[in-house]
Amino acid sequence: MPGVAPFMSLLTKSGFFNPWVDLTDQQRFDLLGGAFWSEVAALGYDVVALKSYCWKMTGRSESDFIQNLR
Repeated sequence: MPGVAPFMSLLTKSGFFNPWVDLTDQQRFDLLGGAFWSEVAALGYDVVALKSYCWKMTGRSESDFIQNLR
């Protein structure tokens, strides 16, 4: 499995951590659509585990997300 950096780059580009947009947790998670997960899979990540983790951490800060991901 690749390091954390490529996944975090994709996640940041998706707008998942944007604090300036008022979204519910569900709306924020929905930013991670099919194309996002296809790219994550192509990079060799465990999509099922990361989907679960992203849902659990939705709405938390990027630093909390990274700290708990490792």
